[in-house]
Amino acid sequence: MKVKTKIREVEKKIKGLVRASHIFAKTKEQKRKVGKKLFYVTKEIHQELQAILGSGVLLKNKAHQELSRITGIMETLLPQIRHFLVTGFVAPKKIIHLKMSELYAIVRGKAGKSVEFGLKWGISRIGGGFVQGFLINGGAHYSDKRFCLEAIQVH
Repeated sequence: MKVKTKIREVEKKIKGLVRASHIFAKTKEQKRKVGKKLFYVTKEIHQELQAILGSGVLLKNKAHQELSRITGIMETLLPQIRHFLVTGFVAPKKIIHLKMSELYAIVRGKAGKSVEFGLKWGISRIGGGFVQGFLINGGAHYSDKRFCLEAIQVH
């Protein structure tokens, strides 16, 4: 089966599921069922993409790079989606954007803003009025005290 026809079939299936979700799924259980169906269709697409990339089908270089990047992100994202469908809770370090996979939700517990999205950055001032920004350990959760120590070491 050609890739384009397979994509059209899956696209039609997904549109039908999303439509059914918006129109017919009123209860939480019905929405969860549709969510699980969408998850399995997405997983099917992911497996199809992996098979295409592994088979050596000639793609334009940029398309191949983008599909490889997305399938790599999906390796992390699909288990996070499954975790949500099974438990009802968002997985830790949940990816929130496919184009910027390093972004994640940071639970702050502040009044009016319990969750922030993005990365934790440390900012330090360098001589001459310049400002330097840095990530600590790839954006891991650290206290402000660690930011201060890192700023002193970097300076």
